[in-house]
This record gives sequence, C-alpha cells and structure tokens, in this order.
Amino acid sequence: MIELCHLRKAFAGKPAVHDLSLEVRRGEIFGLLGHNGAGKSTTLGILLGQVFPDAGEALINGVSVQQHRAQALGKTGAIFEAPRFYDYLSGWRNLEIYTSYSARVPQDKIAEAVETVASRHAFATKSAATARACGSGWAWRKRSSGKRTRAAR
Repeated sequence: MIELCHLRKAFAGKPAVHDLSLEVRRGEIFGLLGHNGAGKSTTLGILLGQVFPDAGEALINGVSVQQHRAQALGKTGAIFEAPRFYDYLSGWRNLEIYTSYSARVPQDKIAEAVETVASRHAFATKSAATARACGSGWAWRKRSSGKRTRAAR
C-alpha cells in the first residue's frame, strides 16, 4: 500500500505540492493527471526518495520512504523520468546503479545478463569502457521536436 500524508514541497518559494494526502491500496491502479507544474513528478520523486518533502511523509507498506528508504523501496521497481545511462561510467557500473533503484539484484545475476549480451554482440564483459565509448545505442537525445531519438555519435 502507498500512503502520502500531508506532503508539501516548494521550489524557490513556489509550491509544487501543497498538503497532498492519498492512499493507494494493494491491487489498485492509480494515476496522477495534471498540467505542467502541477506537482506530478515532484510527488513521484518524493515517493521514490529522490526528492525530500518540506513537510509530510510517504509510506510504502507502512514504511517511511524518508526515514527508511532502502527498506521502503526494497520491493519497488521504478525508473523515474527518462531513463539514461551515465556516459562517464562503465556499462557494468550503470547496471549496478540501475539495479539498485529497485529490489537488489545479486552480482552473479548481473554477470549472467552481461555474459548473455556479450556473447551475442562480441564485446568484453565488465569492460572499463565508458558508456560514451559504447556507441549510440547507449545514449539518447531530445530533438527540438521534443521526440526522443537515439543519439548519433
């Protein structure tokens, strides 16, 4: 169950979330609708422990995200906003970071996935090469049209 209790968040004095309380029970499907600047992304950021509220609390299964983030998010998986790789880190380190956002993935499972991909695409596993050096498939850019497209390199 997800509970948001009297959440408040302002940026430079401008309220983004003002006294938001809601409950989403197990099995329910819930969406946030609103215009740009309505606080949807801020609310999800607070729920995922990536944005700290000025007041209030977010709970997942009764555990406070603000006080016990790892425990609260231990069985939660999410990639918030546009997923992207950190191009200055290796592919291996990027995988470690992304798997830490959700339930923990053991190193041997990461290694197994990397071995599978490496065997199909002829590149070394646990490479020290940065994501930037791995080619355009790793990077995304936004065209002026607003559409996300693969970055040409």
